[in-house]
Amino acid sequence: MKLSTRNLLIFLGVLLVIYLVSQLRADGGRSNALPNELVRLDTAAVTQVMISSPEGQVELNRVGGNWQVQVAEGSRPVREDAVTSMLSTLSGLEPSRLVANKEENWQDYAVDSAGVSVRIFDADELLADLVLGRMNFVDQNTYYSFVRLTDNEEVYAVDDFMSAMVSKTDAGFRNGTFLRLQTD
Repeated sequence: MKLSTRNLLIFLGVLLVIYLVSQLRADGGRSNALPNELVRLDTAAVTQVMISSPEGQVELNRVGGNWQVQVAEGSRPVREDAVTSMLSTLSGLEPSRLVANKEENWQDYAVDSAGVSVRIFDADELLADLVLGRMNFVDQNTYYSFVRLTDNEEVYAVDDFMSAMVSKTDAGFRNGTFLRLQTD
């Protein structure tokens, strides 16, 4: 068979078409059974976060433009970075895999009553309702958390340190600044 320039260009064109079709049909290797995101939030619209765990309950409210945490004595200002980092971590959660799909397995991943329930509101509208379970470490640089949406039975592994980002007590959010002085 004689390979002319024309035949090589046709062969290259066919290979290019096959490659383009395969790329358009590919979905990044993700299973179609997994949702792309578990939680999608507009963090600027969030007005209230309620966190419940076996250690107690924490209620965060946005008053004006500032976040406040409810304590027994009333409400106290919070560290803004603690709330914003928590909300940005929870927003756009992408599951890496499905680990369980039956209620009897929830205890294995601590996404039952032992987990941390996080409810996020915009005024009176519930934006997200999820349970954060235990974290698992594969090695020093690889870790993941288990997550379940409250109205679903499926438990997902999420490649993130998220379980540690959500404080289970009001002390984890309170602004501990006692006195601010200029160093001059």
